[in-house]
Amino acid sequence: MAFPVVESTATTGRTAAETTSPVSYPATVSPGALLVATARVAVAGAIGWPAGWNELAQDSSDGADDVTAIAWKTADGTEDGLTFDVTHGNGKSAYIVYSITGAEDPVVQPPQLSSAATGASATPDPASLSPAGGAKDYLWLWLGGWEGEQTSPPTGNPTNYSSPLGASSGTAAAITTNCRVASAQRNLNAASEDPPSWTISVSDDWSAWTMAVHPASTNRRARVSWAEVEAPNAPRRAQVSWAELETPLGPRRAQVSWAELEVPTAPRRGQVSWAELEAPDAQRRATVSWLELEVPSPGGQPTRTITHAGV
Repeated sequence: MAFPVVESTATTGRTAAETTSPVSYPATVSPGALLVATARVAVAGAIGWPAGWNELAQDSSDGADDVTAIAWKTADGTEDGLTFDVTHGNGKSAYIVYSITGAEDPVVQPPQLSSAATGASATPDPASLSPAGGAKDYLWLWLGGWEGEQTSPPTGNPTNYSSPLGASSGTAAAITTNCRVASAQRNLNAASEDPPSWTISVSDDWSAWTMAVHPASTNRRARVSWAEVEAPNAPRRAQVSWAELETPLGPRRAQVSWAELEVPTAPRRGQVSWAELEAPDAQRRATVSWLELEVPSPGGQPTRTITHAGV
């Protein structure tokens, strides 16, 4: 394994009250990158994310009427330099967005978040986190937000953390109408992490979290389904990927019959596993396509133009 890498970041500060905020994506976002966003709004009201975003936390219990939320998305490669709209109560807001490469597929293992830590002080302090899976090459993120007009980002950084980021809603109008978000990062192979506090310039109500971004597994096959490999000469196979079948993410393919996977999208094979078909009772798949093994072939056509050797 290797540590996930912060590819790029973006900060957005919305200095006027509004109910829909355009939030900047980072300038460089690779297809398949993990996007992580932290948002804080200086008024009450639920934060709403656009399609594709998956919320991990939303907190309004820090003593202010502010709301803080964290969400993730898998990048499709069209985000570079664009914006997405976040909805919320009528107020000012602030945002930080990370683009991270080398992370585990979040559909399999999304980034993990600690419980929310809240307080009213000058030392926001996230809770500890012990991610599923034990010690790995995690990218740890210190994520937090607070009410007020503090220096943004805070001076210095939490001990052992680097690359501090901050976004703010400015200083116009009453102090209570403004807010800040801040973050920092650390690479550490450990089974748990309890980041230190971060000193802000003026005491106020805050929320903070620890995030663990899992490194990419070495045995995944990029979520490529058989249908995506063998098309257009084969029917789709219910979007079943190799990663879902192989150890340690699932039973080995030798133990799973095609009959259990292909109904109703392909012919049944009578509860016979590939292992029983391929060797020694059938030609090795390196020289024969699965279409040559199925009777009848899709659509009744004797299509035999694609072999595993060519994949």
